[in-house]
Amino acid sequence: MPFRQGDWLALYTDGIPEMMNPSEEQFGEERLRVFLDEHSGIAAGDFADRLLRQLAQWSERAAGEEPDDDVTLLAVHFQAHD
Repeated sequence: MPFRQGDWLALYTDGIPEMMNPSEEQFGEERLRVFLDEHSGIAAGDFADRLLRQLAQWSERAAGEEPDDDVTLLAVHFQAHD
């Protein structure tokens, strides 16, 4: 698959969209898509950090508290090279 400048590749485990909040509502694919759209202009590392913080806020977990499922994310933001 050819990638162009500005494209994203995000690989993640089901622990991200299936993260539950205290009301037992999942974070979901749509929230993940919106998050990616809203943060498409930042570096991949910043994107990953912000997403993990968003998931912690969503689930209302204490700092350092382990999620119920594995959370694995690989984010690649294709940029022009010199």
